[in-house]
Order: sequence, then structure tokens, then C-alpha cells
Amino acid sequence: MMPGIGFTEMILLVVVSIVVIGPKDLPLMMRKFGKFTGKMRALAFEFKQGFDELGRQAELDELRKEVEELKKSTGVADLQRDLEQDQVNLEKDIDSAMQPAALPTPGAAPGTPNGAEPAPAEAAPEASAEAKPIPNYAGLSADHPGYDTGEEPLPEPVPVAATEPAKQDTPA
Repeated sequence: MMPGIGFTEMILLVVVSIVVIGPKDLPLMMRKFGKFTGKMRALAFEFKQGFDELGRQAELDELRKEVEELKKSTGVADLQRDLEQDQVNLEKDIDSAMQPAALPTPGAAPGTPNGAEPAPAEAAPEASAEAKPIPNYAGLSADHPGYDTGEEPLPEPVPVAATEPAKQDTPA
């Protein structure tokens, strides 16, 4: 039922419409009234949908603005720029490491740059003539048992001589 119109008011409207319109034209009038009511409801529904769409668009615009502000405040663009710069630097380092090193010239002394003269022999101290042997520490020589693992070698087992059990003095 419609608000504000009770059962008695509806019966009064039906009686007045029968008297005024007549029983012959009443069904045609009711059909036209139903079509008009349907069109009004459809217009109201479209109007409501339009406002809802505008509200959603406004919310989306606000969300987009918030996302842009968050991107600016978190510095996502700066992080991306830094990552790209690091990638370029890494590629340069890899490329420079993969290039072949300059080979020394055949006449140059080892450890000297190409074309440089070797250091004079007089600069070496005389103590080098009496070179002391380098002790063989673990990990320094392949001859050492602990070379691969860095572990100390186990000591040689000491043979144990068989001994007789000690006799206990017991009073007889």
C-alpha cells in the first residue's frame, strides 16, 4: 500500500473513478496509468544510476590522487631511478671485468708495467741471499695433509705395550 492512503481511501478512489470515467474506459485508463508509472520508475532508476556513477567517479578520482600522493611521499620513482642506475653500473663493471687484460711485453720484468724498466739489483737487501725457508703451515702447501680442509693433521698413534695387571696384596 502507498503511504498515507488507507483501504477506505482506495475504495473511495475506485468508486469515484468508475462514476467519473465510466466502466467502459476504466481498463484503458488503468493501462495508460500503469505505462506512465513504469516510465517514471525507469527515469528515476536512470537518474539514480547517473548519480551513483558520478559518486563512483569522484571516489576513483580521490583514490587516484591519494595513490599519486603516496607514490610521491614514498619515493617509488626515486627508488626505481636508483635501481636503474645500479643496473647500469653493474653492467659496466661486468663489461670491464670481461675485457681481456693487457699482456706484458716479453722483455719486461714480472710485476712491472709494460715498457717500465725493472728496478736495479742493488736495491735488493743482502739478506735475501740468506733466504730462510718458509715453514709449512696448514693451508699453505698441497703437501700438507690439512691443505684442502684447513684442519690440522692427526698425530701418529702411539703403540701401547701390553702390561700385566697389577697384583693386589691380600692378607691370607
